[in-house]
Amino acid sequence: MTEPVCLKPASAAAQSCRSPPGKPDWRVVGILLTGTFLAVLDFFIVNVAIPDLQRDLNASAAQIQLIVAGYALAYGSALIVGSRLGDIYGRRRMFIPGLALFTTSSAACGLAPNAGVVVLARGMQGLSAALLSPQILAILSSLYEGTAWPGR
Repeated sequence: MTEPVCLKPASAAAQSCRSPPGKPDWRVVGILLTGTFLAVLDFFIVNVAIPDLQRDLNASAAQIQLIVAGYALAYGSALIVGSRLGDIYGRRRMFIPGLALFTTSSAACGLAPNAGVVVLARGMQGLSAALLSPQILAILSSLYEGTAWPGR
């Protein structure tokens, strides 16, 4: 006898049709944690590049501040919206475009001809990270619950 599969349990009673959690797929965990690592690392990586940005792009002090703070402002202000979009449209559907947009905006930062483009690309990075990050914990929470983890 096969157990029914529930895509979206609506209540505690519907939880009974969810199949028991299996062993964690470490590839999935690795991909998800890579997304988290990129989003968090990007907060700090620009600080290393500030002298080069000032020299190569002739960035002013105000532009440097926008490059550094623009990411955090965009990320922080759109985080709840990104989480809600994952709830509405699906976490995987928001994770993949978030990762693609993050990668594209990172490339735009690296190829930027002037500081203004870097400011815009950093804002886009922050928005895409806000779309990417909330999905990661939600996916991990829904995939691996119960006693699936070793040592529990």
